[in-house]
Amino acid sequence: MTTPRHTINHYTHPDNLTNLVHDLDTINLNDTHHAACTKGLCNNANNDNWYPKQGIHGPSAICRACPVQHQCLLTALTLNDRWGIWGGLTADHRRQLNHWIKQHRKINP
Repeated sequence: MTTPRHTINHYTHPDNLTNLVHDLDTINLNDTHHAACTKGLCNNANNDNWYPKQGIHGPSAICRACPVQHQCLLTALTLNDRWGIWGGLTADHRRQLNHWIKQHRKINP
């Protein structure tokens, strides 16, 4: 798995979406979740940063610098986590990304 440090615009590009769907289809959730939880730069950060009040959007600068940003996003997408910032994306962005993933899978079964 690669470790892109990008926003939703990166993931919705067709090539990147194909790679993301492949990663989701081949994920080992235990390993990926463990890496995201133990190696993430957010481990020592204030929890309020990851669960912002409604209306606040935008990935954290910490996420963009994190070596396991991609694994973190894969974990959130696999677990369908509906809260907080995971992998640099807000819950709204992950919902949008899930829509793109579903469309991609319909076109590329």
